[in-house]
Amino acid sequence: RGWQVSGCDVSCNALATWLGSADMTVFIGHDPAHLENIDRVIVTPAVPMDEPERQAAMLRKIPIFSRGEVLASLVNVSRGVAICGAHGKTTTSCFTTRLLQLLGRSPSWCIGGTTQQLGGVAGVGSGDLLVVEADESDGSLACYRPAVTVLNNIDLDHLEHFNGEEALLDCFRQVVKQTRDALVVCRDNPRAWQVAQSAGVPLLDYGTHETAQLRATAIQVDATQASFEVIFRGLSYGRVVLKISGQHNILNALGAAAAVLALGLDPVPVFAFLPEACTQLPGRRFETIAMKDGVRVIADYAHHPVELSAALAMARLQQSQRLVVVFQPHRYTRTRALGPSFPAAFTAADEVILLPVYAASEPLLLGGTSADLYAQFREQGFS
Repeated sequence: RGWQVSGCDVSCNALATWLGSADMTVFIGHDPAHLENIDRVIVTPAVPMDEPERQAAMLRKIPIFSRGEVLASLVNVSRGVAICGAHGKTTTSCFTTRLLQLLGRSPSWCIGGTTQQLGGVAGVGSGDLLVVEADESDGSLACYRPAVTVLNNIDLDHLEHFNGEEALLDCFRQVVKQTRDALVVCRDNPRAWQVAQSAGVPLLDYGTHETAQLRATAIQVDATQASFEVIFRGLSYGRVVLKISGQHNILNALGAAAAVLALGLDPVPVFAFLPEACTQLPGRRFETIAMKDGVRVIADYAHHPVELSAALAMARLQQSQRLVVVFQPHRYTRTRALGPSFPAAFTAADEVILLPVYAASEPLLLGGTSADLYAQFREQGFS
């Protein structure tokens, strides 16, 4: 678009190198000196209000926007596909983008993860389609006015931002009401289905529910793949075999197919290309990072009890002799709010090792530490 972009972080990772290769200036550390000749500032929720560089921007009256606001504004002037929900956003977004590519479309994308097929967390296509992972954690989801919204699921989370379940649901209701062309929703998730009823556009539901318009039946899942018969609006389109495991990944694949169908593409090629679009999971989604002396080490980003249950179910399909889970809770607020729900998510494990909470810029919160979580395990009878 012809913009000059620079940025900074307290520490830099491989993504910073990738940005540098795209002719963007990347600084290590924050400094008000970075604001010279700057017209706009974009911040993530991790940057506190009292950060000196942010304070300097305010004093100089440089407009400040959140990352979520900027991404939403790009979606709103495109034929945007916003994929939201508590779980599966990244995977469904990757699958949707790749499926559109295979179908001859050239979408742009901005996703909180990547696969080797996509080659980056963001990319520019030649058409007007823009696929994004739309995050609800800071409330910016309410800024989106996409052409198509995909609502994977809603679970109680992010109570560091939302004042209770109803406030969380209201955020999702807002994007549903602002959707321009079609709403895609997982029929299997009660909260998502409830919120979807406020839509003023055509609704396409998917899942394993017997009334879903796009439905997976005769499901089979093993250690290396998942397969199902796909039914769309009463017609069978044959058996789909995915070279990835996990029943939750069947729902992610169906969500991607439903998103593309909601854009008006023909179902026959959509289901024909679906297996190829869903051959790779994003990084840190059941990713094997080491294999030595018969021990397989898997990294997974799961941090909500529902996600942990799904990850451990996949691990048990590997039929290993012993399953040891090393778990680092994410945020003190989540650990305290969902503490009683965590132990049951680990029932498939032979041993659980708790690490200190990853604070994600949060201050220490009583009741939200790993010691508090350990007490929950003991109270619920785990030895």
